[in-house]
Amino acid sequence: MPQSESRILVRILIDARKLGDGGIGTYIETLIDGLIERRDVSGADITITLLIAPTKSLKSEFPSRWTGQVRTILEPAGKYSITEYLLMYFRHRATFKSHDLYHSPHYTLPYFVPTPSVVTIHDAIHVSHPETVMHRLIGKWLIRSAMRRATKVITVSKVSADEIAHIAADSHTSEKINVIPNAVRTGLVADLDEAFEHHYLSKSSVRLPYCLFVGNPKPHKGWSKLLEAWKIVREALGPDAPQLVVVGYGFHTKHFLEALEVCGNEGVMFLRGVSVSQQGILFRNASLLLFPSEAEGFGLPVLEAMASGTRVIASPLQVVREVAGETVTYTKGDDAAAFAEAVLRSLASQENLVQVKSAKVRSQLFTSMRLAEETYRVYESCLRT
Repeated sequence: MPQSESRILVRILIDARKLGDGGIGTYIETLIDGLIERRDVSGADITITLLIAPTKSLKSEFPSRWTGQVRTILEPAGKYSITEYLLMYFRHRATFKSHDLYHSPHYTLPYFVPTPSVVTIHDAIHVSHPETVMHRLIGKWLIRSAMRRATKVITVSKVSADEIAHIAADSHTSEKINVIPNAVRTGLVADLDEAFEHHYLSKSSVRLPYCLFVGNPKPHKGWSKLLEAWKIVREALGPDAPQLVVVGYGFHTKHFLEALEVCGNEGVMFLRGVSVSQQGILFRNASLLLFPSEAEGFGLPVLEAMASGTRVIASPLQVVREVAGETVTYTKGDDAAAFAEAVLRSLASQENLVQVKSAKVRSQLFTSMRLAEETYRVYESCLRT
């Protein structure tokens, strides 16, 4: 590795096809933000090339702040596809060879990559909480394959690192793992006019007070538990119950009908296509963030609620304790009754300003600059190797 970054060009190729796709999309966005900021601050000579999906709208998925900062190349391979594994390199052979390092932000590492490579494996949920038996079998094989072939591996929490190392079942492979936490998104915590915020909420049919759920209806996200708990909350509070606002993708008619049965016509609001700044508004004005997950690799909504000054009710997961410490409220059990009890207790009590302040201070440790700095050290280690 060169002694002076400012004199030697380091060329990084990143698979960014999952931009705008849940937590992994957020990870890609904050990493690129951090790498651009790091380059500007340090004067390091770094070029960033992104492989992007042609179906993505550049206007909606690519922040204007990246204009002129990154180069983009279209890659049509489907996510988690055979094409991604076997043909991606051959389609972009010259591009791969002209870069010093390749970074896959999820655990599908293409074959034949000629440069040092970094793979980010966010969690092992496809193995620990699979939707089908095939998810578990394929997920385990893909994780092991990526870990075996990658130069270095990044994951986002110590909990995920332990789970991934267990799947690898190989002490030599496990030594590749580096734990680098996620970051708060640029623009999430912004100073906006209060009237503007309330105009957005009104336009979206969101009424105060409300509790917020950010996620999807996959089993490990605790959607069914949340609905059971919310039924208890509404029975206890009657017409004074807050609205339930749901932000995320993957919800279908059956989920709408389930929520309608529990919450009534105006008791629940589903929102899709929410921008970062709009999600910031929803976090800041919520009475509580509800986080009923049964398994997570990190728990990004918890971090973003902490940064927004919003109280959190969370299942007692070790990974949430790793991220939030004691700055959020944990339920006393894993079932719907325990979750409802914690929600009712928090709604009835005055806001704990000390806890909220501590959460905001703790969230400031999770910056895109820190993400980029620690990731770049992994890049350096790869290049030395």
